[in-house]
Amino acid sequence: MQNLFVNSNKGVLAVNDLTFDVAGGEVIGIAGVSGNGQIELADALTGNRDVIRGKVLFKGKDISNDPPVKRIDEGISYVPGDRINVGVAGNRSVWENIIMKVYRLPKFRKGLLLNNVKLKEYAEKIIKQYNIFLPGINLPALLLSGGNLQKLIIGREIERDCDLYIYVYPTRGLDVGATEFVRKAILQLRNEGKAVILISGDFDEIFGLSDRIAVMYEGKFTGVFKNGEHSLEEIGLMMSGCTEEEAVKEMSNV
Repeated sequence: MQNLFVNSNKGVLAVNDLTFDVAGGEVIGIAGVSGNGQIELADALTGNRDVIRGKVLFKGKDISNDPPVKRIDEGISYVPGDRINVGVAGNRSVWENIIMKVYRLPKFRKGLLLNNVKLKEYAEKIIKQYNIFLPGINLPALLLSGGNLQKLIIGREIERDCDLYIYVYPTRGLDVGATEFVRKAILQLRNEGKAVILISGDFDEIFGLSDRIAVMYEGKFTGVFKNGEHSLEEIGLMMSGCTEEEAVKEMSNV
């Protein structure tokens, strides 16, 4: 991302001249109080919000103007913070939600028609592999529990074998078991050489999963550093608007 500017729904600047990158085999955790431009940043990276100025580069290509479906095909995965309204089509069945990003692939078609047998087999494989508990694949997705819904979304995304994964508040509202599942999935992606952008307000999550941490405040990064370089207190100061240098200086005077 180079010099990225993005507006909020109200037309106010939400992402203000951000530049950063993420490499394969790395998790960059974006920490900050909710409402400081994190959602707008994720939307811009996935094509769900216009870039006002700057560039979104993916594998050396400028994709700033590419629509969401093209970014999906190019290998970008998105696990949104709003599972029900953005992550799934709630009134559609579980199996339809699982196949929504792969049904256009040639292996799932018979001429011009969809091969529903293969698509349902694919959905059932993911349900079993990710331990999604439900009475049947025709159940509307909105009737799943929060944990099972998140397993559905993550299973759908991981099985697409993308190059970049964007996770937004991935464990918010989940129980202990589902939280552990999600965090293990993120680390597994990192270990497989995938690039992961993790947006979270949970310090345990940021510290436990990130290789680098970027602190976001009012649309800007107040610090970008390797995990372990700053204390929790210093990061807290950066989340309130202090720069790295100011936070270190402030804590040295305590």
